[in-house]
Amino acid sequence: MLIAIAFYLIFLGQIGLISIYYPHKFTRRIQYVTNNFSPNEYPKLYPESIDTIHLKRKIYLGLNYIIAILGLVLLVVTMPLNAVENVDYQRIDSMPLIFGMVQFIPVLLLEISSFKQFKLMRAANTSTNKTADLTPRRLFDYISPLLLSFTAILIISCILFELYINEYTLTDDVISKIVALVLCNGLFIFLTYKNLHGKKLDPYQANTDRSKQTRTAIQSMVFVSILVSIFFMATAIINRFDFIELEVFVNSLYFQFISIFGFGSLLRALPIEELNFDVYKAEKVMN
Repeated sequence: MLIAIAFYLIFLGQIGLISIYYPHKFTRRIQYVTNNFSPNEYPKLYPESIDTIHLKRKIYLGLNYIIAILGLVLLVVTMPLNAVENVDYQRIDSMPLIFGMVQFIPVLLLEISSFKQFKLMRAANTSTNKTADLTPRRLFDYISPLLLSFTAILIISCILFELYINEYTLTDDVISKIVALVLCNGLFIFLTYKNLHGKKLDPYQANTDRSKQTRTAIQSMVFVSILVSIFFMATAIINRFDFIELEVFVNSLYFQFISIFGFGSLLRALPIEELNFDVYKAEKVMN
């Protein structure tokens, strides 16, 4: 009974954190911008109409509400209150993972929408007074070498631990985990390179804001990489010693920590009130 109650609380935390709390935080940032920086004074900020932006904000929030409701239904269906003592945890062990992937769909759609908006900004940027930041962007200016070394050691340790605990037998499960770990970190390396050496997505973004964003993005990816390695090692132990009830907790907490180190880091490091919006003002016409 206590295990069931604990899982109820943890899974409710996953629903609330990822599908309600952070979506509200992001939509409030959008609302702050539209309330304080009008299209007339800051035209470069609006490649789309403000009505379109409000519609997208409502759709994003609505999708998260729908997913939150689905999560509550899923919880009640898989763990009915009148039968919590007879729950087959092996049957629902992957439920938090699958649901977590669904929870990140609105985030993916929001990212796609942001890329399209930046593309429209670049197309509309006809200014002849374009400036570039000539300061070299070096990796260790944004992340501690010690933390990066620890992350690399943890990745190698995770692979060796996975092999050790499975008695160096390359089963399909072991191979899939190693491939997933390599691909995940390969993606992080590629995104880090793009953050350091790629063109600015937002053509008007102030260099100081870009630097903060780059630092936050790289550090977030490093922390998520650490979480992935720890998660893989934890699931290896769980599967090896048949800690079936524990797996649902680990799977749910995994996504919650990813959201904290991902979304949470962004919100903490880049307060909307401290960003430089002067770069989006209309250019003064010279007589």
